[in-house]
Amino acid sequence: MLFSLMSVFFLKPGIIGLWMAFFLFRLLDTMKPYPANKIQHLHGSLGIMGDDLIAALYTNIILQVVLRFSS
Repeated sequence: MLFSLMSVFFLKPGIIGLWMAFFLFRLLDTMKPYPANKIQHLHGSLGIMGDDLIAALYTNIILQVVLRFSS
């Protein structure tokens, strides 16, 4: 839940942005882009939550760029 909130940090509120963040976060969380694929193999909760953190950061960066250029 916390990482889902991090994916919309500093974004303008709106239903479109929230839906985009949700689907993009889920997509990136399943795809595990670098370095999330490496962090996932760490032992314990660091590996479990580390890849979610990377997916949230990537989601936020992608949405910041997309929403700023589309407005």
